[in-house]
Amino acid sequence: MTRGSLYKHLIQDILIENGVPAEMYYLAMVESGFARKAKSHAQAVGIWQ
Repeated sequence: MTRGSLYKHLIQDILIENGVPAEMYYLAMVESGFARKAKSHAQAVGIWQ
């Protein structure tokens, strides 16, 4: 979770500014572990893939 903690407040602030619950931050943790180069089986890339 170290990678995610670097961006936690920034990501949560952006989510809130856009009307998205701050808890959605944890979706990126589950999906990619905050690895920027993560790639799914469906070829989606990035922390939100």
